[in-house]
Amino acid sequence: MNTCGSCKKNYAKEYVYCPLCGAAFHNEKSPAYWLDQARSLQAHGKNKSALAAVKKYVALEGDDAAGLRIMGELCYRVGDIAGSIGAYLKATRVQPDESSTFYHLGISYYRGAKIRKALESLEKCLKLDPGFTMAHYWLGIVNYHSGRADGAIHHFQKLLELNPSSVIANYHLGVNYASIGEHSLAAESFKVVADASPDDEAAAYHLGQAYYYSGKMMEAIEVLRKAVKLNPHDERSKKMLEILTNVANP
Repeated sequence: MNTCGSCKKNYAKEYVYCPLCGAAFHNEKSPAYWLDQARSLQAHGKNKSALAAVKKYVALEGDDAAGLRIMGELCYRVGDIAGSIGAYLKATRVQPDESSTFYHLGISYYRGAKIRKALESLEKCLKLDPGFTMAHYWLGIVNYHSGRADGAIHHFQKLLELNPSSVIANYHLGVNYASIGEHSLAAESFKVVADASPDDEAAAYHLGQAYYYSGKMMEAIEVLRKAVKLNPHDERSKKMLEILTNVANP
């Protein structure tokens, strides 16, 4: 007989799952048991134990895409980026048309400083699912960190087309516009961020800097004063404000 650990009912050995509550019976030779354990432990935030369980599941079941995706996520959570990449990569080979696997693989590649492969995986995600909005976010991040400001701007603009309310996309647009000297456009983007987060001294600093480089000195002074008021220890804003006020009042 099998006794369900959850509802305590007894069933014949032929059952893998409890027909009443759906829990897998305790059978360490059963892949279903280890998958159930992995999901339960993961749901309770016990990532290392969940990872050990899903590894046992994969060892018994073989290369199952769902199990490999769980393994990839758990490896990522515990900081095993190489393990995460390996699991997601296997999952893409088992199920090559699953966009979310390429998405997570791309993020793991980026975390592992494998920039070219991160770009390839995230672009593959979008090829499979053009509506995968967050792939544009990460493609923007990866392009920026590889020195491709134009590519980053393209993807953050696409993100805003798909999700116009994304404040963080405007922040990253501002950073990238500033990096190529488009300070007026940077100011427009940072203004959106500052309006959405009026208590964020970093947003005020970036907006003030963008105004300064756009030649809008009075606007820059006003915003930088606010930044210093929000955070009196912000040396960046204080130094820029000092420069501007000395220029405005020689």
